[in-house]
Amino acid sequence: MKFGINFQLQTPRPLDADQWHEHDELKIYHEALEQIEFADKLGYDYVFITEHHFLEEYCHSSAPEVFLAAAAARTKNIRLGHGIVQMPPKQNHPARVAERIAALDLVSRGRVEFGTGEGATTTELGGFLTNHQEKKQAWEEATRECLRMMTMVPYPGYEGKYFSMPERNIIPKPLQKPHPPVWVASSRSETVMLAARLGIGALGVGFETPEDTAERVTRYWELIRSCRRPIGAAVNPGLIAGSNMFCARTDGDKEQQHDEDKKSCTRHEIGRPYAVQCPQHAGESRPDQPGQVPHGPRERNRVGQLPCRHQAGQNGLAAGLAKGPHDAGTEGAEQDMPDLHPPGDHEYALHGEYARLSGLR
Repeated sequence: MKFGINFQLQTPRPLDADQWHEHDELKIYHEALEQIEFADKLGYDYVFITEHHFLEEYCHSSAPEVFLAAAAARTKNIRLGHGIVQMPPKQNHPARVAERIAALDLVSRGRVEFGTGEGATTTELGGFLTNHQEKKQAWEEATRECLRMMTMVPYPGYEGKYFSMPERNIIPKPLQKPHPPVWVASSRSETVMLAARLGIGALGVGFETPEDTAERVTRYWELIRSCRRPIGAAVNPGLIAGSNMFCARTDGDKEQQHDEDKKSCTRHEIGRPYAVQCPQHAGESRPDQPGQVPHGPRERNRVGQLPCRHQAGQNGLAAGLAKGPHDAGTEGAEQDMPDLHPPGDHEYALHGEYARLSGLR
């Protein structure tokens, strides 16, 4: 088990204004960098930062490669994770992603974790005119080709459904060979199993019970042990699970806040309510009523995005990385996943640390 922290750079609007104060975003960015520097000194293993666009208040991290470069300059050991890069080509061209990942790997002296994903919400995908129904296929095509760009000299070019480009040598190349460890955002069980089939790590971003997590872990290790055609040139066996945490000064403060949140997991800001799903209070009586869900583009984006105190601590979520062998006691594996595989069989490597810890080498 390893431990890390995750940031989205959430920046709520102030209660006394319709827009942010002049230095609100500046404060959020630099406080997060200070926390990462402190986490590195404390011995945390990983930091992951997300990429989202146009999702006001929920996430102001739209250029994580810049933020992680700043974090690299302030730290020595902590692994620097994209959690994630949005891979559909309309959001990020694969060649530009390959260049940025490699450059960050060089700047950080080989500390990059390459998390990939599709993006979320109509506001975000629609801003780039990405077809929501095709985003998973676009992710697979772009991720596979991006990894080839990092390893091939020259990259022979590609004619695909979601992007095409001529032969070019993509430079620089990453310090980690054949490429940094690859992950995919996995809020659904099906995606966790797809990650295993493709030989990559699963970035668990959903909130679930320990029992649900245990089932995912068991099935993931069953499948990844049999992976013979990974999406990249290396297998990265690993799982990340987000935990719920609330920091209080005293036990009394904790109990008082729990009682308040138990009465209502709906947060109000500037007179507008936002329905929030809180797993700690699942099944308990909640005052959510029809008509509370906000309307209009700006309000709809934030439904379920302002976490109650049980869902987010002041300094972000703690992430537990299960990177060791597990018993495979569950009979059967997921069979209803799309067949997303690179064309043809090829040899691949195992990232040394990950292979050793997982028992796959």
